[in-house]
Amino acid sequence: MFEYHGWINVLESARADDDDHDERRLRGIVEGIERRIGEIASPYLLDLRWMNGQAFIHFGGCPNHRDAEIVRFFGEVGERAPGSYGLLHVRDDEDPARENEVLVIRMVRGRVTEHSEPLLSPCIPVLEDPFEEQGPRRSDPAQEDGAGARLQDARQVVPRWPARLPAGRRR
Repeated sequence: MFEYHGWINVLESARADDDDHDERRLRGIVEGIERRIGEIASPYLLDLRWMNGQAFIHFGGCPNHRDAEIVRFFGEVGERAPGSYGLLHVRDDEDPARENEVLVIRMVRGRVTEHSEPLLSPCIPVLEDPFEEQGPRRSDPAQEDGAGARLQDARQVVPRWPARLPAGRRR
């Protein structure tokens, strides 16, 4: 199984000044990305949409086997639009080095890096119970999920943070 979910904000540069924004250049970049999306022809979620004057790409799918073209395309967007940023979460049970973790592929200023997702990894026992041939096991009420929360049972997570902030602090 190869599960993936992600997004990219497509930006032609990382400049914060709207006056430096070249609308024609960005439209040209986006047209090239749209053509590439058409070439990929994914049966899963892969689209580009304009929202509030900005271009966003959305990814999502769960094919039976790894789709290296999706990961490659994520990096291609950064090469075409070097101001872009976004995240792609990947769970690939066929990758022997990462079969028990959710990988985050992060794009910042068009550059791509890979990281383990600590909130969802290790997949076993955080997302799933270990496989046991004698049948399902009961969750240990004192078991922690690795992110600072106590698991009371398989259906409920109780956070450890205080219900109220200390005096003088606002939310």
